[in-house]
Amino acid sequence: MECLDSGAIQVLLGVVLGGFITAGSTLFFELYKDARESRRLARALRGEIKALQTIIKKRQYIDLLRNIVATISSTQKPINIVIRVRRDYFKVYEANVERIGMLKNPLPEQIAAFYVKGNSIVEDLNALDDGLWHDKPAEYQIKFYSNLLDLFEETMRDADMIIETVDKKYS
Repeated sequence: MECLDSGAIQVLLGVVLGGFITAGSTLFFELYKDARESRRLARALRGEIKALQTIIKKRQYIDLLRNIVATISSTQKPINIVIRVRRDYFKVYEANVERIGMLKNPLPEQIAAFYVKGNSIVEDLNALDDGLWHDKPAEYQIKFYSNLLDLFEETMRDADMIIETVDKKYS
């Protein structure tokens, strides 16, 4: 076997070193790109969640449900309400659901739970709009409205937690 002379060793080392530099810079730029995309996604979801939270507060849905539960409880007379949901308020989430795994923990789990609860609220509001709770006895309505109120309150707390987490991890 022949020995490599110093010139051949230098060429070989140059090739190996060049390969490491190329691979390292490619990896660095991919990680930078992923971090930038993760930040953009987190901020977009934060914006959507904050907007939903603002709508719920401005329209006073939680106060309305509290008042309905209190009124039905005191009068034992059913109350039929309709809150229509005609728009798709989850567009950012739905367009990016496959990408939420790229977010920093615990955001993927928090965001998925928030939107599952949000969809459940929409289903309940659609049931009200469809009249499925009209003509139900007061005790059934109290239970339904109380559960819906609890779900709204829990989802609003989840929204606060997500916003706080995004602000900490992506500011």
